[in-house]
Amino acid sequence: MSPLSVSTFLNSEIKFDVIIFDEASQIFPQDAIGAIYRGKQLIVVGDSKQMPPGNFFNVAPDSDDDENEDITDFESILDLCSTSFPQKRLKWHYRSRYEQLISFSNKNFYDNDLVTFPSSKMDEAGIGVDYFYVDGIFDRKSKTNQAEAERVVDLVFENIIKYPERSLGVVAFSISQQNLIEKLIYRRRQQNSAFEEFFKSDRVEPFFVKNLETVQGDERDTIIFSIAYAKDSQGRLLLNFGPINREGGERRLNVAVTRAKINVQLVSSMHYCDIDLSRTKSVGARLLREYLDYAENGVAALERSITVDATNPFEQYDSEFESEVCEFLRENGFAVDPQVGCSSFKIDLALKRPDSSDYVLAIECDGATYHSSKTARDRDRLRQEILERMGWKFYRIWSTDWFRNKHVEKNRLLGAAKKALENCPANVNHPDISNDNFSEVVIEKQFEFPKYKMVDAMAVARKNGRNILAVTRAIVEVESPVSEEWLLKRIVFLFAGREKVTNVVRKEFNRYMWNCARYGIVRKDGFLYMQGRQIPMLRVPSAGVEPRDIKYIELRELALGLKEILKQNVSAEKQGLYRLLTQNLGFSRIGDAILERMDSALELIYKDIEINGEMISLK
Repeated sequence: MSPLSVSTFLNSEIKFDVIIFDEASQIFPQDAIGAIYRGKQLIVVGDSKQMPPGNFFNVAPDSDDDENEDITDFESILDLCSTSFPQKRLKWHYRSRYEQLISFSNKNFYDNDLVTFPSSKMDEAGIGVDYFYVDGIFDRKSKTNQAEAERVVDLVFENIIKYPERSLGVVAFSISQQNLIEKLIYRRRQQNSAFEEFFKSDRVEPFFVKNLETVQGDERDTIIFSIAYAKDSQGRLLLNFGPINREGGERRLNVAVTRAKINVQLVSSMHYCDIDLSRTKSVGARLLREYLDYAENGVAALERSITVDATNPFEQYDSEFESEVCEFLRENGFAVDPQVGCSSFKIDLALKRPDSSDYVLAIECDGATYHSSKTARDRDRLRQEILERMGWKFYRIWSTDWFRNKHVEKNRLLGAAKKALENCPANVNHPDISNDNFSEVVIEKQFEFPKYKMVDAMAVARKNGRNILAVTRAIVEVESPVSEEWLLKRIVFLFAGREKVTNVVRKEFNRYMWNCARYGIVRKDGFLYMQGRQIPMLRVPSAGVEPRDIKYIELRELALGLKEILKQNVSAEKQGLYRLLTQNLGFSRIGDAILERMDSALELIYKDIEINGEMISLK
């Protein structure tokens, strides 16, 4: 019962052994008293990082006496009890099927203390957080954004068609934008009644359109999030984001962005860089800017403010045992990532499917993560149960068995890995629901870029007696052109066993390379080339291999890739052209660095192309 229902309907003589308040952040202290006095024991459950109870209809008292101050000091029964009761944080987060959905809030609201569970499927369109930019204008008179509302409605019906089994909700920043979206959806339903089954109110999780103030407690598979606020018709952005700007407004943002179980689709007429933090001190505005950055650029936005281990930024293991298992699998041709996950709960080793970035097998080693679990129930049953629920196949290796009978354990592991790959479903490429309707602009044809052949630097070093020039030539001979910085990172172990590229390493490498022409190597603008060899067609990563950083791809090679896509597709919209090339290169989003690199590459082929507005075609 609600607290007020308890006071209204239960006789005052009715008592209870335990009183439990759920969603306690939504309950006024004065409303809770009528239930609390009936119990011998009190348990209060709630989230202080979510919204306090609404007080729109409360009249503020005129007097300033201590009694009135006493009441207003505590916004909820949760707030009041937290001052005197012992507190326990519930850390295991179940709602988000993909860590991308909770990572932002975990970092900014929960001190990275939540235990979240990585999914076997990595970020792609339709899962995690997707960003859709709209060239919309905020009308200050009606407090709406028409273009953005229309895009939201388009997404609603695209989601119904593409994901009919998913529940769906829309969250708007303001009541005005909510009303506009509801009106446009109703108009679309009148024009086409084929989707009426989806809008029935008796569904388990019916469709809704709500605003920030009313969405707390709701959850849906997919949430479409409309910001609405943007530059006005005069090009001004006033940084007034309604309830977000108020004190505590950041909690409304936290509520909104954590409603989805599978996918958040953020529709915005702003980029994060449009919000100038020097003009506002609002915590809500700052976090909105960070969330826009996160939605558009992915985990890299979080990593800007997260300190990583500089001595080993790429791979970290819990133990030598875990490292040995990982290397064994890689030596046998399997693609493996260590420590997969964003929170304190990580998959020790994750086996990748060859044709995508998705994972097919969670390999649990009894390392630090395993032993940090306080109970056998956490370690042995619940971890496996949750991982399997998140789409993982599960395999555990005991260190004692591995060291006592390594031959048998290795064969068992190889068998499990092969079986996992054989039984994984075929990779399905879902069309991207994007603002530029790229699928309509580019005519897709079946062609493939050549794969990037990457040399095993360690093996080459053993073969060439750790001769730095000989190792460099062996790599450049296969990979030319190759970024000098990237090559140095891969052969840094040759410099007195160092692990990081320092100025000392660079100076020593320059000393070796002063006579590199004798080895047929050309150094130019940060890249190494084989003398007399032409720039190759753009090379893309092989299945299961991490993509090259965009800055490690030579501009002329990138330009050849752009030109090839135009050749295959006759013409393309610029944004669509960039998107297709980005996907081929193994990136999920077009960030600022990729966009800048693409623009520079496009300049190299200006003489070969014609540009008509946003459309580009070969001459």
